[in-house]
Amino acid sequence: MSADNIPLLPSRSRFSCLLSVAVLLLFSHLTDAITLTGANGRKVNFAGIKEARKGGIMVQMEPDGDLIPIRWEKLDLTALKDENALVYAAYELTREGKTIDINLGTFAPEGMEHAEGKPNTPVAPKGRWPGWADVRAGGVQFLLQMPLGKPRGILLIAKGDDGNCFRFLMGHQNGSGIWGEFQNKYQLALLCYEYGYDEATFEIEKMDDFGFADKRSGEQILNAINQLAVKIGNPDIVDLPIAIYGTDRVGAALSYSFTQWKPERVMAGVAVKGAFFEADPTEASAKVPMVLAWGQYCNKHEIWKSEDVPKKVFEDHNSMPLNWTNAMEYRGRSEIDHLSEHFAREVLKELIELRIPDKVSDPPPEPKSDEEGDDKKKEEDKKPEEPEKPEPPKIKEIDRSKGYIGVVKTGETRKVESADELPGPGETFIPTLKISQMWRDYVKGEFELPPPPPQPGQ
Repeated sequence: MSADNIPLLPSRSRFSCLLSVAVLLLFSHLTDAITLTGANGRKVNFAGIKEARKGGIMVQMEPDGDLIPIRWEKLDLTALKDENALVYAAYELTREGKTIDINLGTFAPEGMEHAEGKPNTPVAPKGRWPGWADVRAGGVQFLLQMPLGKPRGILLIAKGDDGNCFRFLMGHQNGSGIWGEFQNKYQLALLCYEYGYDEATFEIEKMDDFGFADKRSGEQILNAINQLAVKIGNPDIVDLPIAIYGTDRVGAALSYSFTQWKPERVMAGVAVKGAFFEADPTEASAKVPMVLAWGQYCNKHEIWKSEDVPKKVFEDHNSMPLNWTNAMEYRGRSEIDHLSEHFAREVLKELIELRIPDKVSDPPPEPKSDEEGDDKKKEEDKKPEEPEKPEPPKIKEIDRSKGYIGVVKTGETRKVESADELPGPGETFIPTLKISQMWRDYVKGEFELPPPPPQPGQ
């Protein structure tokens, strides 16, 4: 049998296989069964799922049983996404021709830890860096660090002019560093990337296509999230909303372009000291809160040969109800500095606070009947009702009626008169009072860095 494809069985073999499956389903009682819905609407219990291939999955119907191929078209793929996001993530990857190890049920390694009472839930494997899981997607290395507890979102760190942003985080451990406290407060998985940077051949004038989500990086990022979900055995991250922290040429462009490309996945974004903001906003992307922070005397865009800078973005699109903020650093220059990065981080935290979905609590237990002596046969014959699945958490909308209008050159702010009010020339929208206070200080040159943490022995 091919390692990449699962062939259709001959008709007689298919009949024998289906008959065997029916018998196994009738007589097997699998305590930790993995239940999937077939294309005919019937639910099927599997003792284990070993791997996913281009044609389908390799499964065991009972412990120690033979491996049986089940083609994807034999499954209800719409139901699969809700029933087992891990297997669905593997299915998405097999469409690219990949063979993915799943190792659920009987195939889970011995000593596998259990998460939240779920049997055979794999834990994050050891990667090159402690605490980080890594995969390759389209020639790019992606690295993920999970928060403590159930993740509620993904924070994509996209820093730098080149493609190696992991160097800014390689010493970061969960709960430490500039993102540590915030990461665990909102239970955000940190995601970053690195690829092919070579200082000897680096061309400062040439923008890599990775900065444009619709050209290259968008699908790579989503595929990487799927691969990471399979690798660490945690389906929760597959559909999580994403916040993006982007700086410099590649990172800022990626933050902006990904928001235009897939606005329904983005909670919020910042783009600091960058350019190449080429994509026009849509009705959907205009609703995503973004901050474009730049220096009053920025000139790198001239070296980069890009005219699509923050000032032009707002001049061209301020007639739309953008939930975006134009933040010009007073006397700021092109280089990233601690001040602009601290401002961007603090603003992004506030935006995530506004947008992150509420925590999903477990459904209350079914009320037990106090009646005794019910007919046991009737209870056995009674078809159990399918529990209603809660809707997935939704990203919260920005309430523009609570926003402010700021004058970019002077730092003056005023409360909006109505949710429909749009900024005038040279003005910008600001979502909240707290953000408007930070913005005012930033554009007036009064924003200050916090004091450094005390050193050991002080």
